[in-house]
Amino acid sequence: MGYLIIILSLVFVALLWVIVSRDDPASIFTRPEKQEGNRGEYIATRIIKEVLNGEDVLLTNIEVSFENSHTELDDLIINQNGIFIIEVKNLSGDLYGDENSPKWTKYKTTSAGNTYIKELDNPIKQVKRQIYILANHLRDNGFHIWVNGYVFFLKGNSPVDSEFVLKTQDDIASVLHRPGRKHLKQEEIRQLTHLLTEEQQS
Repeated sequence: MGYLIIILSLVFVALLWVIVSRDDPASIFTRPEKQEGNRGEYIATRIIKEVLNGEDVLLTNIEVSFENSHTELDDLIINQNGIFIIEVKNLSGDLYGDENSPKWTKYKTTSAGNTYIKELDNPIKQVKRQIYILANHLRDNGFHIWVNGYVFFLKGNSPVDSEFVLKTQDDIASVLHRPGRKHLKQEEIRQLTHLLTEEQQS
């Protein structure tokens, strides 16, 4: 009887792991901060998909490099209006900082009344760095295209109002479908998509 209970317990844990892994890319074995970030990316991608037009191309977790600088882009959208980076932040608590400060501070109070303070890299500076790396990476491959970049705060708790900050789904739809500096043709969109996806496989 004891062995049966152990076997049933193991089966239950295995099923739980499969369900969590399928519905949420955040593994049950990763750190809580990483889980929160992965869950945010998963939710944000679904939100972005809801506002895309038929000709919009969405790429996720794209890695790009320029010289000795490397970055991973959470969501990258290519359409006739241009190319757009959306860096997702699923940060709970109260955030403090300004657009140009190197670090921001996060204050989070638990249900038990304990307040935790943590420093984090300024997300706006992070996305500006991503813009620089991607723009130069594309230029090195023959594409001279203006790169747009934004931070999407899933909980809408950015401490600053900035042209680089998105807080709602409407904000995302607005920036993606506003006429850009250069109208991209379908062939250019295809070539850009091919370049960025082929590199992930090499």
